[in-house]
Amino acid sequence: MSSFIQFISNRLSTIAERWVPDPFVIAVLLTFLTMLLGLTVGDDLTRGEPSRVIELWTGGVWRFLSFSMEMCLVLVTGHALATAPLMKQLVASITQRANHASSAIALTTLVAMSTGLINWGLGLIVGALTAREMGLSCARRGINVHYPLLGAAGYTGLLVWHGGLSGTAPLKVTQVKNLAELNLDRDVIPLTETIFSSLNLTIIIGVIVLTPLLLWMMSPPSEQCASIDQWITPSSQSHTSVTDQSFPQSTPARHFEESRWLTLLLAALVLIAWSSRVIELGVSRIDLSVINLGALGFGLLLHPSLRSYGEAATEAAGTCAGVMLQFPLYAGIMSVMSGSGLTAMLAEQVSALASRETLAPFTFLMAGFVNLFVPSGGGQWGVQGPLVLQSASALNSEAGAAVIAFAHGDAWTNMLQPFWALPLLAVTQLKARDIVGYSATLMLVLTPWYLLIFWLF
Repeated sequence: MSSFIQFISNRLSTIAERWVPDPFVIAVLLTFLTMLLGLTVGDDLTRGEPSRVIELWTGGVWRFLSFSMEMCLVLVTGHALATAPLMKQLVASITQRANHASSAIALTTLVAMSTGLINWGLGLIVGALTAREMGLSCARRGINVHYPLLGAAGYTGLLVWHGGLSGTAPLKVTQVKNLAELNLDRDVIPLTETIFSSLNLTIIIGVIVLTPLLLWMMSPPSEQCASIDQWITPSSQSHTSVTDQSFPQSTPARHFEESRWLTLLLAALVLIAWSSRVIELGVSRIDLSVINLGALGFGLLLHPSLRSYGEAATEAAGTCAGVMLQFPLYAGIMSVMSGSGLTAMLAEQVSALASRETLAPFTFLMAGFVNLFVPSGGGQWGVQGPLVLQSASALNSEAGAAVIAFAHGDAWTNMLQPFWALPLLAVTQLKARDIVGYSATLMLVLTPWYLLIFWLF
């Protein structure tokens, strides 16, 4: 079994190194492919009508500017929380516990996935930092571990995020206003039927158990392991923050910037507001804004000063560049898919083929496919959400299970679509082609587990 998985990962890695371009290039290629599909197999409004397709794309490009800001806040607050001194010490402590390659891979995976379940931005950044620090630690101690595999392990938080506490689709159906945005007049779906359901918990437990084992099986022989030195030079392995430097002068301005009490006061204000909101909504109905508010409050609590937090946020802002540049392209793609009837055609196929028992597996597969074109859980839910819930209602199937099927389908193909790996690639200095072969193998090998559980439940 191990040799078979290693064979698949080696083949896919070789293909990825040759064929997988920069994520921005992928977004551009998908844009033109979607337009071509709209022109050739879309509905009567777009088939053979280039002007209509361009109109759809233009109208959709800026559709999710507010959502893009929300996603950037997830990354910024997650990064600031992940780089707080206490969190960094925790990451360093974890890396020292790895005594061989298998434990290094397993620990990196478990850290990325556990934090990804709390907050996908936190999981992505903590996973990236853990992969980088684990690679450096192993190199210093003479442990041969394949650094691209550590990068893939650090990305696995995006495999489980949509079934966690920051999962967009499960959070969006807890509010009447969010259902109204989808033109749906139905009761809300509490988190007890989605994130905290036995279906979701079973899937996540299985993935958490299987993923470290599968990644370890992909590890090449010791003599073929690529060390971190091939990507990160010694000069870039140490970084001194401005807050670590000593300043001879002491001014009132600097006193405020480095005041611990002012930071704690703001943290207390934010956390009080966060607690009030959680109590008001109930744990089963918290949404993404509540998640971001909590990440902000705890991040401020763990940083020594406002200056420290501000620098962490500034550093994180660089990881948002890919989101800001590529998100409009994917919003345009989503608009073309929706306006040309492509998404509706997929949903109709699911409804035609699915029964009450098979709706979840079909929804999972459809969400995974669409995620390759629209790698945004929220953006994709905006298009597919009504279709998913309408199909569940028509087939008298459980709406919560359909939402979870959509959520895991969306997260599943993140292992093939490298858009959300942009912050990780920036931290680890790896290229998308370095990790996609391994993450894609993980996606393929885990597929039977997902389909089996959705079929049984």
